[in-house]
Amino acid sequence: MHLAYRYPLFLLVGFLISFASSSQTPKIDSLKKVLASLPPEGRSYRNDTIRMLVLCELGKESIGKKITPCIEQAILEANTIGWPKGIMVAYFHHGRHYGALGSYYRASQSLFKALSVSERLQDVQMSSKILLNLGNFYQVMGNAVKGLEFHLKALNYARNIPDIKLKLLNLIGTDYVRLSNYSKAEYYLLKGRKLAKLYGNKTYQVVSLYLCLP
Repeated sequence: MHLAYRYPLFLLVGFLISFASSSQTPKIDSLKKVLASLPPEGRSYRNDTIRMLVLCELGKESIGKKITPCIEQAILEANTIGWPKGIMVAYFHHGRHYGALGSYYRASQSLFKALSVSERLQDVQMSSKILLNLGNFYQVMGNAVKGLEFHLKALNYARNIPDIKLKLLNLIGTDYVRLSNYSKAEYYLLKGRKLAKLYGNKTYQVVSLYLCLP
């Protein structure tokens, strides 16, 4: 059976990237080689899907830089082939990119588009990541109440995702500190410290303890 049909697309792309990187060339050059090896778009749904994923990887490598044509091309590819998960992932990275550039309003627009798809797909992990980022961006934009609202909603999705839950407990604690609600802040920060201790995360244990100090 052909490799493309034996493995999920994300694993296939990972394999191609690893193979292209075997000569110790920089990751971005390896990704470009993978992209160049694909047949022209429109030939097959599977190849177009792989192209979109590789473009997203290229976009991730350029996060924080001034130009991100790769992510925008990934959005176009995902919409062209009508792949909801691809659209969600592409808009997520598009939002993170503009957030890294400090364009928080534009970043939030892309994240809202990603969120509409993730909630439709009932993808709790992506929904929690998107809402976590939205909460961070709204905090930076000075809307502490809305930022907290997004973080609390993200926590609801991340109940069974320990690493994201741990981040959110600490973020929500600091959100409440900004709002001068210290009893709520202490509640969430101590919950975060307890979870960090359970999973052996010393960094979050120290951060949570420090923030709880008077």
